[in-house]
Amino acid sequence: MMSMVSAMLFLALTSPPNPPASAPSLAWALAADAPAYRIAGGKAVVRMVHEGPNYMGILEAYPGVKVPEHMHEKSAELLYILEGAGEMVVDGKRTPVKTGHMIQVPPGVKHSFSIPKESNGRFVAVQVYAPAGPEQRFKKGHRITAAPAKRTQ
Repeated sequence: MMSMVSAMLFLALTSPPNPPASAPSLAWALAADAPAYRIAGGKAVVRMVHEGPNYMGILEAYPGVKVPEHMHEKSAELLYILEGAGEMVVDGKRTPVKTGHMIQVPPGVKHSFSIPKESNGRFVAVQVYAPAGPEQRFKKGHRITAAPAKRTQ
């Protein structure tokens, strides 16, 4: 399963979109072109791959990152961890998370995330908000890439 996810992520990052002609309402994005922001005091980067009714991004975080307890009142958050490990506290329950885990945080549920300073690796996850909205806070971070061309057909 992991190799298939890795292959899909590789293709998303490196392949130009080739949407079918019969899908005029679909939006296509190339992750490598997505705007990226440095967040969490410089200890994480988020690449905002798709913003629409729902949001999808790639989150990369480094040892020592601490995302304080917060909640998204109207949006569920889903994380699929591609690489690394950390610790989440969801609704008061402390849980270690690592490569291959999927976490769903329902709307209105308090949660936080951290990676110990002693950790020796990065953390990479696909992050989804349904519906979109909470990702707008990332735009307060330092933008580190240019805006991509909008790809719709």
